[in-house]
Amino acid sequence: MCKKLFFMLVVLAVAGIAVPASAADPNYSLAGSWNGWTPRVDMMTEGSPGELSGTLTGLTAGSRQTFKVVKTAWNAITEVYDETWIPGSSGSGSDAWLYADGAGAVTVGLNTNTVSDGWLTATNRIGLSTDGNSVGWTIAGSFGWGDNDPDGAGLPDWSTTGLPMTDMGGGIYELTLALPSGSAPGWTGDPTFNTYAWKAVVTGTWDSISEDGRGVNTANALVTVSPGQEKVTFYLDSYTGVVYSEVIPEPATMVLLGLGLALIRRKR
Repeated sequence: MCKKLFFMLVVLAVAGIAVPASAADPNYSLAGSWNGWTPRVDMMTEGSPGELSGTLTGLTAGSRQTFKVVKTAWNAITEVYDETWIPGSSGSGSDAWLYADGAGAVTVGLNTNTVSDGWLTATNRIGLSTDGNSVGWTIAGSFGWGDNDPDGAGLPDWSTTGLPMTDMGGGIYELTLALPSGSAPGWTGDPTFNTYAWKAVVTGTWDSISEDGRGVNTANALVTVSPGQEKVTFYLDSYTGVVYSEVIPEPATMVLLGLGLALIRRKR
């Protein structure tokens, strides 16, 4: 394929047809609410293989913006750019979000590699140099199953403020919850096991990070508890844009919490 593309570029050049300088390689750019969603303006550069970054300046201090990363490659046959929008596609999928710092700047990173460290999302991780909008993070989830439900967890149901996470420093947040197993209205399946849906949200908003990455409308992550394994610790790395959950067997709670912290240290 590469030989064919090279041959076509040579033919076009000999014929005197203009070929973009970046035609042989795909490039990445940031398109968003600050630049009219225009690709190939705010370009990203590759550091390590598969890891790109781009810095935006001149934004309003602390402002919220929505965006996508756009991968573009010149199509020598159609003579137009082929575009891939991350996350999702142009006009669909959940837009990513960012908050500028106090100087109106932010650096956006994209890791296109597949990372097998247990954190989600595993590929196309979108990271930021800023940590939300400095109001903290909350775990929102299906923890109530309706008002006054005796079979529920007795916790706020899909609340963006009710279950704040603890700031561990360096963009790492965590929260441990007791989530009962057993039957409940709205639960279908084995009545001795329960699956809860959840995501990490910027407190008071639906700007979130979940199993499919950073977005304004992310998919719900899932965690399943069972008798004797009803404590769950939720982790967030807000800078990298990934989440992780750990079900803790009751007799070994402290041991496995230590393993969870070791996982964080290895990851970072």
